[in-house]
Amino acid sequence: MNWLKQIFRKPSPLELAARELVDAEHALLVAQTGKDWAEMSVEYNTRRINRLKQHIEMNDEDMDWLQEVKAFAIDGAIVFAVFGILVAIFFAAGVLT
Repeated sequence: MNWLKQIFRKPSPLELAARELVDAEHALLVAQTGKDWAEMSVEYNTRRINRLKQHIEMNDEDMDWLQEVKAFAIDGAIVFAVFGILVAIFFAAGVLT
């Protein structure tokens, strides 16, 4: 019967602090994992950009196409973002389920 009382009793401040410590340690591990991933992503993309710039510089015959590709990518990103906003609005309005 004591075990039943233990389940429903109010935890002491020390027990609450111990639970919070476990939660904080877990959150720290999750944050460190995210930080590691982000650092590797930054390093990967930096190397990728440098490699692509070097490749473009070595093959610098006609750079007009590069400006067109950049403009197309920006236009595509804008269209994609607007589409995403419209879908969110339709979901919020209940038009899409």
